[in-house]
Amino acid sequence: MPVICIGPVCIPLSALLPLIVFFFKPLYNLLLKTRLGKILPPLPVPVPEEEPADSPIVVVKSEEQWEELRSAPGTLVVQFTATWCGPCKRVAPVFAGLARAHSGPGAAFVKVDIDAAAAVADECDVAAVPQFHVFRDGKRIAKMVGAKPQQLEQLVKEHCGAPAINAAAKPTKA
Repeated sequence: MPVICIGPVCIPLSALLPLIVFFFKPLYNLLLKTRLGKILPPLPVPVPEEEPADSPIVVVKSEEQWEELRSAPGTLVVQFTATWCGPCKRVAPVFAGLARAHSGPGAAFVKVDIDAAAAVADECDVAAVPQFHVFRDGKRIAKMVGAKPQQLEQLVKEHCGAPAINAAAKPTKA
C-alpha cells in the first residue's frame, strides 16, 4: 500500500483521495461543461420507445400511470429496460411474444424505460437491466435479472399460467 511520509507522519494514499477529489471537482465540472471553451448543449432526455398499436405491452411514461397499473388487480409482468441496452433489445421480441400469448383479463405486460421513468426504477430497486418483475395485486412476487429467454418464459408461465388461446389461431377440425 503506497504511503506518503511527511516527517514522522505517514498517510496512506487512499486517505488523500477524498481531498484530491474535493479540490479538483470544480475543475472537473468546468471541463465537463466545456470543450475547448465552448459550452456544450444539455444532454437530451431519452424518450421511451413506443410499442406497435396492436401490442399488448403498455409503456410507462409517468409515476401516476405506474401507480395505476401496479395497483390494478391481477398479475403485472414488468420489463425494466433502457434504449442504450443491447441485451434489452435482444430480449424485447421474446417479451413481446410472451405478452401476446399470455396477456388477458388477469395479466398485463408493462415496459419501463429506466431513464425516462427513473423514479419508478428507483422505487423497484432496479440496479441492472434488463430486469423483469412480476407483481400480483400490487406486491412484487418474483424478480429476474438478465436477458435469459428460457428463464423469462418459465417465469411468465409460472405466474401467468398457460398461454391464452387466440380465437383466430384455433385449429379447425376438417
